[in-house]
Amino acid sequence: MSDHGLPLLITGFGPFRGFTVNPSGIAAAAAAQAANALAGRTVAVAATLTVDHLAAREELEALLREHRPRACLCTGLAAGDIYRLERVARRPMEFGPDDASTPVPEPLPSRWDWQPVADALTARNAPWRYSDDCGRYVCESTQYAALHFAQRHGFPASACFLHVPAITELFPQQRITADVTAVVRAVLALA
Repeated sequence: MSDHGLPLLITGFGPFRGFTVNPSGIAAAAAAQAANALAGRTVAVAATLTVDHLAAREELEALLREHRPRACLCTGLAAGDIYRLERVARRPMEFGPDDASTPVPEPLPSRWDWQPVADALTARNAPWRYSDDCGRYVCESTQYAALHFAQRHGFPASACFLHVPAITELFPQQRITADVTAVVRAVLALA
């Protein structure tokens, strides 16, 4: 029996700053629910993280310890009309000095095979691009927390961050949710 509890943990965030609705948290919950319904069992767990550097890190690490997933897909909101596949994360100053016995490289690369995600978004005619700048906000500190956790603990085997667009006429919540659900299905096919 595997020492990992489930294939996928997916996270998003709640509202922050001028965004009264954050599509990432809503899409994460709906995508996990759809994946579980399709599988007929729990294959994904979703959580909405607090929009705060340290709180989000603590919440994410607690979820990783509890569920021991093989993959962790963190999502968040970035203004604009494109999905961003975040390839690296810089260590946030808010985390203070590293307590690990060996230094952590800067920046940490995502532990992810992006091709299935890119293919899923392309199949849905959803615009996307690779990004090497997650934004120096809670999204990047959360991505770093997932990657640093995986480096220290040996799981999850795959961890990354996907920025979703803000809700607009071109990107209503339903479209964002459907796009993230397609990404989750692609990820689960590999997990």
